Amino acid sequence: MGKSATLGKLLCVFATCLSAPAQQVIIDQSYDPGYNNNFDFFMTHSAEGTQYGFGQEFTPKLASLNFVDLYLRAEVDSSQLTLPVHIEIRRETIDGPLLGTSSTVSFGPSERFQGEVRLSFLTEVPLEPSQRYVIKPIELTSRGSGYLIAFGVPRLGAGEAYDGGRWIDTEIGVDTTGRDMWFREGLSVVPEPSVAALLSEVAFGLFVSARLIRWRGAARGK
Repeated sequence: MGKSATLGKLLCVFATCLSAPAQQVIIDQSYDPGYNNNFDFFMTHSAEGTQYGFGQEFTPKLASLNFVDLYLRAEVDSSQLTLPVHIEIRRETIDGPLLGTSSTVSFGPSERFQGEVRLSFLTEVPLEPSQRYVIKPIELTSRGSGYLIAFGVPRLGAGEAYDGGRWIDTEIGVDTTGRDMWFREGLSVVPEPSVAALLSEVAFGLFVSARLIRWRGAARGK
């Protein structure tokens, strides 16, 4: 491989590193104790399809969010069926003004999953710091055993209590006292390249160009 080709590849790698800064994740509010068979899982509606008031309150410090992480369990025994889920951000109450709807994440066909799931928003959801909001999961197609999506709620004592809100579940017989859904919310951002990085990229490009011109001149003189 020639020197010019090698330098060209090095230049491409260098420029890519500078022009594609790493994505940064800023966690604002969270209740995310580690899973150790210490979670209960709850559906957002009955087997007949009756919707419960189900969600998690939070009180942000940041002025916006563009993702929410939840811990869930999905069971899809069908080889053809998929189960979609998304979330809404509501102001003040579970049925308060709708501020944003996330993209949809689907499970299946023939899938069993348990773990963390990130639900992202195409545009940032504006928030007012210190105002109460609600994360409201929306899942409409669960069909019972073998076809369900259920959301993780750590048991009492699994982690330090979250003071910025509470878990909401209006299903009869469910005791939500002192409990919260597992969640994180915040911002995922790609920082702008710094001026120093851009100048370094330009300087490196000029250096390589000068070396290529010198090598080409030397090759012609042979």
